[in-house]
Amino acid sequence: MRDASVPARFKAIVAIEEELDPKARDAVCDWLVASGCLYMMAWGAGCEIFYDCVDETIRDRHDFGDIPVGAGVVTTWHENEPLSEVMWFARFAAEHSVAVLQDVVLVHLSSVDRREEFKDLFERTMAGD
Repeated sequence: MRDASVPARFKAIVAIEEELDPKARDAVCDWLVASGCLYMMAWGAGCEIFYDCVDETIRDRHDFGDIPVGAGVVTTWHENEPLSEVMWFARFAAEHSVAVLQDVVLVHLSSVDRREEFKDLFERTMAGD
């Protein structure tokens, strides 16, 4: 079942601040693909693993065969970049080959709630500060 609070098709920034066990990581990747993520940018600790995990999830959903046009998920990882640059990239440069994606969802993986800090950073980044 899709989360009604998440747009039907979207870009996602997955901000990883703590290592997840493989089952939790797979659950996040499954949720992203099932929820309509068509462009995923992984940032932080072990971000290259999320890059691979989402790719594996989309291939698995299509029985490792051809992925229909528009159903693929573009994946990137941003290990050595400031989060603000990834946010800027998500908003202004990340484009899907078929779908127009306006919405950006931030998935923060941490035991520390930094929602307000990240929201403020996103707003400042969009304003050019």
